Amino acid sequence: METKSINALLIEDSPDDAVLIQRYLANLRSAQYNVTHVSLLADGLEILKRVSFDVVLLDLGLPDGPVGLNTFEKVYAIFPIFPSSS
Repeated sequence: METKSINALLIEDSPDDAVLIQRYLANLRSAQYNVTHVSLLADGLEILKRVSFDVVLLDLGLPDGPVGLNTFEKVYAIFPIFPSSS
């Protein structure tokens, strides 16, 4: 069985949380995750304009972003993709 490769953008300002998430994803056997990590919302938004990702993992409390769902709305304006059901 071939392992699916998933390109993920992780926008997370906590280095410890970023390492924890990346380790967790590396241990999943259902897919291979290629993770690009940035610490700031501005950097994430800029990368999303240039690079294609399958999924975005987003911290809703970033130091350079609005609070909560407003952060999600900024990312969604650039990356309005929902996962497929397959």
